[in-house]
Amino acid sequence: MKCSYCGSENPDDKRFCGDCGSPLKSGATPFTSLQKGVARKIGYIFASMSILLILIGLGFKNQADGFLIHDTVLSHTLLNIAWLFGLLGVAGFFVSGLAYLLSLPMPAKKKVEVKPETTKESTEVVEGKSE
Repeated sequence: MKCSYCGSENPDDKRFCGDCGSPLKSGATPFTSLQKGVARKIGYIFASMSILLILIGLGFKNQADGFLIHDTVLSHTLLNIAWLFGLLGVAGFFVSGLAYLLSLPMPAKKKVEVKPETTKESTEVVEGKSE
């Protein structure tokens, strides 16, 4: 099996390259595909819960707006609860985005070849005349 990172040949039963140590592509392992599937499902669950939290927060805001006297303690409490649910919903969207990013395949590393600099130093020896 040829290493995609450094290009060296390796036996087919090896999981890592003998020269550079990078993982050899032998297809996705069952654990990796299971992990990515779980991360994607968690992302969907958090997105759904976030939408639900935001809708609950909007319900509390509508209840607070329904009071005739807006200076009541209950009205302020309902507005605070509405803000809490809204912020929890937004935080849930961030978590679902992170879970979705974790479910994406990792990009392959590309080997960057560093060419040694070839400098020509002049090795001219200047002989001084001694008088």
